[in-house]
Amino acid sequence: MMEQHSFGYWLRLKRKAFDLTREALADRVGCSVSTIRKLEDEERSPSAQIAELLAEIFKIPTTERTAFLRFARGDWRSAPSLGDEETPWRVSTPALPQQPRSNVPATFTSLIGRDKDIAAIQDYLTNPDIRLVTLIGPGGIGKTRLSIASARESLADFPDGVFFVALAPLDQPSLIPSAIAQALGYIEKNNLSPEERLIEGIANKRMLLVLDNCEHLIEDVTRLASSLLSACSRLKILTTSREALQIPGEWLYSVPALDMPKEYSIVDIETISEFPALVLFAERARAARSDFALNAENIRAVASICAQLAGLPLAIELIAVRVKTFSIEQIAARLDDRFALLTSGSRIVPHDNKHCARLWIGAMSC
Repeated sequence: MMEQHSFGYWLRLKRKAFDLTREALADRVGCSVSTIRKLEDEERSPSAQIAELLAEIFKIPTTERTAFLRFARGDWRSAPSLGDEETPWRVSTPALPQQPRSNVPATFTSLIGRDKDIAAIQDYLTNPDIRLVTLIGPGGIGKTRLSIASARESLADFPDGVFFVALAPLDQPSLIPSAIAQALGYIEKNNLSPEERLIEGIANKRMLLVLDNCEHLIEDVTRLASSLLSACSRLKILTTSREALQIPGEWLYSVPALDMPKEYSIVDIETISEFPALVLFAERARAARSDFALNAENIRAVASICAQLAGLPLAIELIAVRVKTFSIEQIAARLDDRFALLTSGSRIVPHDNKHCARLWIGAMSC
């Protein structure tokens, strides 16, 4: 019950009720899109100035501003209550519902450079004619993190719940239905198979199911997803995979690498924010070494590192923490030598996550 009164959840519903994207709201508030995301995800509280601006944007009556600002700043006693006619800001449009059930995992680090991708995936998931979306791309591109962020953004759109199922640990196709049932909280019935139990439990519920890392079980995931979508008319499925499920009606979203400077382009401190690959490297490096900062002396080397890593988030994160041991110039040189040796001049990054990790970390160990 506490979750339905959270300011972040209220803000997300109110923004959608006013038909505003995160980008549009950020523009009106005069802050970054990342700030709006953090407010909605309860990662931070708004400053007094931002709260005042939100009150104006969402037309909070002057007589209610004080209570609204207390709520925005974390006073739960001032949280919206249902059906309070004298304080219309307290009721979302439509009326604030109870937070849907969800097991979407929390994340430990910020998601950088994916606002446009999340918005595009939201367009797919809110389209009534689209019921299956697959995030496709090589290992390390960030499919899982993007699916989690998209699932969180979709909570308000699926009243019967949003559920995340990690398939990577499974090595037997027969375990897939049971893993999904467990995520949904369904109890097995002796007279029903796990698949039949899923169909019975989901029925006509308006629900989003996220199936992560499908590629190693692709044929069995494809069959089960097709069966569930056929039997459960209001179910939507979001999958992540290195290859398409190839089910009729499947929509593919190719997850791009993070933007980074093109070869020979001018890179300086003023343009860093335009390149999420550089921002990601800097943030993860600073987490590993508190005095790290991008500056005029190291920015070109960092740009070179991100280019060698093809803008893949996993690769950038793995290498960025090496600033604890090596200088930026040493990292760039070692990567250049190792990639030249292993690829004979090619910059193609291997697609296997574990192999990628061994390769990138190994590049730093010699």
